[in-house]
Amino acid sequence: MEFFPVPTLLGYEALAHKWLGKLPDPFTQEDHEAGFNYKISILQAEFSRTRVFDRPLSGRHLFEEVIRENIDLGRPSKVSSILGRRINKRTPGTFQTRVITQGVIPSLHVGYKSSKIKQ
Repeated sequence: MEFFPVPTLLGYEALAHKWLGKLPDPFTQEDHEAGFNYKISILQAEFSRTRVFDRPLSGRHLFEEVIRENIDLGRPSKVSSILGRRINKRTPGTFQTRVITQGVIPSLHVGYKSSKIKQ
């Protein structure tokens, strides 16, 4: 069985430079000499793990267990450990954990300000 190779930062940079070479450059030669250039940045990442179960009920048990273990992720004490900042009574924003079931597929949504986690 072959696995898809894990992309590396060098792979992303090579891909970006390949496409940037095909697009018109908005910087002039003077801009480049002055130090203006592109910098590669990833603003969003999405990871997926595909599970195969011997029985459909096994998958349902896994989802229920994952939700049960992570239902409190939206609490201020958990948000502080996830985001690495101190949370106290005066911290603005809404802390929330929502369990959403669309059809038979449950998902766990945790949000604080503009940060969101979906599991």
